[in-house]
Amino acid sequence: MKKFILLLLLSTVGTQAKVNLFSPEETCYPEPVRAELLSLGAQEVTFTTTDDVAVKALYVERPQAPATIIVSPGFLMLKEFYAAFVLHFPEHNILLIDPRGQGESGGTRWWQSMLTYGLHDYLDVVAAVHFVSEKTHKPIVVYGSCAGAFNAARALIHLQKNNLISHFNVKGFIFESGWHSVANAGVSAALGLTSSSIFEYLQGKAPNPSQAEHPTLRKALSTLQKTKIFSRTYATCKEAMHLMHWLVGDHMTDLDEKVDIAKDLRTLPLPIFFIHALDDHYIPFTSAYLLSTTIKDAHCWWIGKGASWHVRHHCYLGDEFRSKVGDFCRYALKK
Repeated sequence: MKKFILLLLLSTVGTQAKVNLFSPEETCYPEPVRAELLSLGAQEVTFTTTDDVAVKALYVERPQAPATIIVSPGFLMLKEFYAAFVLHFPEHNILLIDPRGQGESGGTRWWQSMLTYGLHDYLDVVAAVHFVSEKTHKPIVVYGSCAGAFNAARALIHLQKNNLISHFNVKGFIFESGWHSVANAGVSAALGLTSSSIFEYLQGKAPNPSQAEHPTLRKALSTLQKTKIFSRTYATCKEAMHLMHWLVGDHMTDLDEKVDIAKDLRTLPLPIFFIHALDDHYIPFTSAYLLSTTIKDAHCWWIGKGASWHVRHHCYLGDEFRSKVGDFCRYALKK
């Protein structure tokens, strides 16, 4: 019996359940996801921006790849959250970056640079384009998610103004759950977080799996959501956000004049694929829709009502996501 127990213990040493790279809950924990990606052939790489910020990334290179997809994460989202791209697109090179001030990347931490957000963040994507171009010289498709879409757009606009889009062979841009104004996005995202987080916990879509899967907490939240306390708390948060916007509104307006992408996005000589949920609680659908109407070669996937999967379409809509993004990449590469 002792031998059996010893053998059983030895057999479990060093073994771990594989991480589900399609799970938005599991991919919120970077260390095990990173280990899983490294086991699949990813490399940990570092490159430096023109303002001397060290950007950490995970890079998967495939010798026969037709192109490289650069993934620019959303605000407070890390590169590991987008690990599913490595499996969704096994024929492509994939570069997943940590934005400055987040994850393993250098730079001022995000909470210290809120009032200047967008001024320099795009340089991370510019540096990523330089990096992959030097590595493989393959065509590039840039994928941006929420704030990452905004930063990627600014990066591509910067490259276009310097006549470098064709030089780096950038062929397409995917604008997922994105926005154009820092001021508007900041307020809507904060209110969306307040109003939808409890709903998402109840639906099992919370970013923290311990909360999403805890039945007692779920029951408590379900009860709380029906009380006056919740409605009053949300109303208070809403008023607080509007007060904050009033206090820093002039500053944010000045910032928007420097970083708003609405006017310049149309100048990109690229097909752009817009992905947005009609019921997105964080960033209104109209933000992406109005941008799409200004783009000559716009492709749109407006995800039906009842699906507020902000930045998580690659997880919840796996097959359809893979098909539509894959089709767009093939289209862009033929341009």
